[in-house]
Amino acid sequence: MSTAMALATDGEPKFERFPKLVEELINYLRSDDYTPIVSPKPPKDLPIWMLGTSPDSAELAAIKGLPYNLGLFINPNAEIGLIDYYKRNFKPTIEQEKPQAIVTMSVFCGDTEEQAKASQLTFDVNFYRYITGQRNTDGSGGLFTPQQALLYPMSPQLNEFIRQRSQNRAVGTPEQVKQVIEAVVNSYHTDEVMVVTNMYYFEDRKRSFELLKEAFTD
Repeated sequence: MSTAMALATDGEPKFERFPKLVEELINYLRSDDYTPIVSPKPPKDLPIWMLGTSPDSAELAAIKGLPYNLGLFINPNAEIGLIDYYKRNFKPTIEQEKPQAIVTMSVFCGDTEEQAKASQLTFDVNFYRYITGQRNTDGSGGLFTPQQALLYPMSPQLNEFIRQRSQNRAVGTPEQVKQVIEAVVNSYHTDEVMVVTNMYYFEDRKRSFELLKEAFTD
C-alpha cells in the first residue's frame, strides 16, 4: 500500500486506473512515438510481465497478452485456478504469441529441517512485527536476529499469521522442499517456478539456493 501511495499522483492509490496505467507503461517501453519518451529505449524484445495475486491481475495479463507471474510469496492463498483462467483467456500479441506463467513462492531450504524452520521463523517474526507496527525498545524498527526471534512470544495472533503464510511455502531439507515445489507446480499448472528465500544471513540465502539447485539437478 505504501508503494501504491508513493506512485499515485495525489498520494491516493486508484486501483481502477491500473489497466490504463499498464497500457501506458507498455506504450512507454515499446512505442517509438509515445510521449513522454523513455530514454534510453529498452530492447524491443524486452518482456513485460504482470505480477499479481488475484483474479483481476490474471484477467488483465490475459487481455493485454502479457506473461503472468503469480506471486504466492505475496499471497500464499491465491486461488489455484488463476493460471488456468489466465491461459484460457489469453489474447495473443505480436510480442507474446502464447501464454506464459510463473509461480513465485517462498523457500527456506537448509542442510537440516531445524535450520530451515529457524530461518522461516525469523522471517515470520520480523514480518509480523513490521505489519503490526512494533518497534524495538530503543525505538528503532531493526530486524530481530534468529536468536532474538526464537525468544519472541508466540501469541495466538502470531501463530495464526504463520499458519496463513505457510500455505504454498517450502521449508525444510532439499528433499522436503522439492516435494512441496513439485506439488505447487501440479496444483497451479505453472510453466516455471521462481523462488524467494528471505533468510536473515546472506550466507544462509546462498546456501538455500545451492541446496535447491542440487535437489533439482541430482
